[in-house]
Amino acid sequence: MSRSRLIDLYIKNHQTTLSNQEKDEFDQLRFMHSSYFQWLQSLSKDAALLEQLKLIDRNAAFQKTINQLKTPNKGITSLLLKVACSIAILVTGITIYFYRTLEPSAPLAQAQLSTVQNSAQLITSDQVYELSQIKGEEIDGKDFKLVKNENNHLSYKKLADTTIYHTVKTATCNQYSVVLSDGSKIHINSNSKIRYPVTFSAHKREIFVEGEVYCDIAKDKIPFIIHTSDKREIFVLGTQFNVRAYKDEGYTEVTLVEGKVRVSDANNVCTLKPNQQVVITDQFEVKTVESTYYASWIHPIIRFHNMKLGRVMNSFEQLYGVKFQFENPSIQDKLIAGGIVKAQSLKANLHILAESCNLKFIEQSGRYIIKESLGN
Repeated sequence: MSRSRLIDLYIKNHQTTLSNQEKDEFDQLRFMHSSYFQWLQSLSKDAALLEQLKLIDRNAAFQKTINQLKTPNKGITSLLLKVACSIAILVTGITIYFYRTLEPSAPLAQAQLSTVQNSAQLITSDQVYELSQIKGEEIDGKDFKLVKNENNHLSYKKLADTTIYHTVKTATCNQYSVVLSDGSKIHINSNSKIRYPVTFSAHKREIFVEGEVYCDIAKDKIPFIIHTSDKREIFVLGTQFNVRAYKDEGYTEVTLVEGKVRVSDANNVCTLKPNQQVVITDQFEVKTVESTYYASWIHPIIRFHNMKLGRVMNSFEQLYGVKFQFENPSIQDKLIAGGIVKAQSLKANLHILAESCNLKFIEQSGRYIIKESLGN
């Protein structure tokens, strides 16, 4: 498989033993499978894990994991399981796993059930378009023409001469992407919306955001400003970053992947460097994080690393449109690591999370109550 081959070449690249022909092949494969390559890069930050990855036979590791599922009494080390599960995801693309931080053993399961949809509403000055119902590739409006490509991304083909604002709004279990007039690409998560001009002016680029978006901003001498629903501003010239600003969560979170951004409100201001994050409530809290985990929701696999369970369950709420409540609030601070495939069903994912983190999910009055399990 090409993904399996990518793992081989990635390891050889770390060992500086690639031939010229293999270098060309490596460049081609990492371009073809960019999201898997990013994941492999994140795995290699764990030196011990990378060394195991170099030594282990992937087929044997994967088979050993499957055998472990069939015979749960047989032991398998936490490190080996992490390697095997990571390989399984990289190679098959359909596996979900969780493992308890600093604890041994974790189950593995597979499923192929559709959950996330690519749809949204486009709200103009005189009409609301249900984008999932648009049959043709082009949308002709009063002062604009849009192209909807095969990946359900919107880009403007004909731009208005005057300043006209549009809004793209997603519902639960839906995501969408828009290419703005300057070439900037905005990925929109569930229950989110952006308001933007069809054409940016010659002096400023600005959009308005509520919910969660991932921004890949085109470089330009004209500053790009994002206004969040809680009156914070993100000032940027050209960069990639994630913004999370859901009204019901009570905070704004900005995570920088590359470049530089300045975040401000009426009382505070900070400038972020790559792999820095600011969490804003009444004050600004800046910390160092692995930024790719916070932006992984735009890919088929959402990844977590030493992330609080409460934050992970927020992602579940956006992904599946259900509510969770913790019986004991302290459970929210439990750190977990792993990943989920967005195409998995809610019940399958909750079963894996419950088994691997000693939790119980009890459905009650249209929501799930999260309890600690006494079993191991």
